[in-house]
Amino acid sequence: MLRNKLRDFKKKKSSKIFIGILSASFVIFVIFWIFSFGKESTDASQIEGHIVTISPQISGKVVKIFVSDNQNVNEGDPLVELDSAQQKVEVALAMADLDAAKASFEQAEAELSRTDKNYFANLAQARGGLTQANSGIVTSAEAVKQAKANLDSAISAESLAKKNLERFLSLKIQGAVSQAELDNQQNQYEQARAALHSAQAQVASMQASRTQSSGGLQQAKGQMLQAEALENQVKSFAAAVNLAQAKVKRAEAALNQAELKLSYTLVKAPFSGTVSNKTVENGKIVQISSPLLSIVSLTDTWVVANFKENQLKNMRAGQKVKIKVDSYPSKTFTGVVKGLSGASGATFALLPPDNSSGNFVKVTQRFPVQIEITSRPSDAVLRPGMSTVVTVHTR
Repeated sequence: MLRNKLRDFKKKKSSKIFIGILSASFVIFVIFWIFSFGKESTDASQIEGHIVTISPQISGKVVKIFVSDNQNVNEGDPLVELDSAQQKVEVALAMADLDAAKASFEQAEAELSRTDKNYFANLAQARGGLTQANSGIVTSAEAVKQAKANLDSAISAESLAKKNLERFLSLKIQGAVSQAELDNQQNQYEQARAALHSAQAQVASMQASRTQSSGGLQQAKGQMLQAEALENQVKSFAAAVNLAQAKVKRAEAALNQAELKLSYTLVKAPFSGTVSNKTVENGKIVQISSPLLSIVSLTDTWVVANFKENQLKNMRAGQKVKIKVDSYPSKTFTGVVKGLSGASGATFALLPPDNSSGNFVKVTQRFPVQIEITSRPSDAVLRPGMSTVVTVHTR
């Protein structure tokens, strides 16, 4: 009897304990559900930032190092200096070539200017001479024509005077005219003969003048051809000027390139940050793209959190995020979701998983989510690689 009572008591006690544990579990589940509702968390996250490996753009010998590991630098600060002797020589040669090209250009321009002026002056003079020669030809032709007309008139007058003289001689013999009248007629005949000789001389003179005018026309035409020939010289000198100008531009480009190479001998910080992973040493011969050191930005950092694929259903860009950084356990940072990756992290792996063989094992994939940090306390430096725990408020 006593045993039965003891057994019943134990059963009741066990039932109460079971109910108590079940009730506590339910309460804990409800509390957890209430606090976790509308939130997605992961500790597979870390701080990311801009990390740039600094390399030289030319080969050379390191002659000076301005920084050391973990040193803070500002944008534009010198980091490493390479031997610049060869680059300085190249700059000097390029400057000399540029001066020579400019001198040739100025000389070509002067020749073009002189030839151009001579061309227009000679052309104007030749055109004036040609016009004058043509006018002389026309004038000479008219003068010859007028002289011939005068000659014809003188011939007629001489013939008439001769006939009158012969008639007066016959009349004198007959005693019909006096000696004075015969002498008068003799004078008229002499005058007519003189006028004839003068007209003949004038015709000869005008013909000679016309011949001379023809020669002047030919000479003017020759001068015109010479003036027009200068046009080809002008074009030739213009081409020489263009060529000299092209050489100046080429020399300027060569100088710019030489100065650019000279500037490459001084390696500068591309942005403000901290020097890390310095491998360069004084006296070392470095090649193009050889890593010298790295610059880590501490002011432009963000968080990349890898959420499981079943956590992304309600996640959107712009949602608020609570960030806990392991290095600062007493601080809470805030941020917003910047964007979700278009593919899982495994997709971008060097050797992505391949299920073509049929041996595919399903594994929950994780997707990188970029989170922008909106609060940055001045006493907390967020360095790339720091571990974080993020919670995204999805509702």
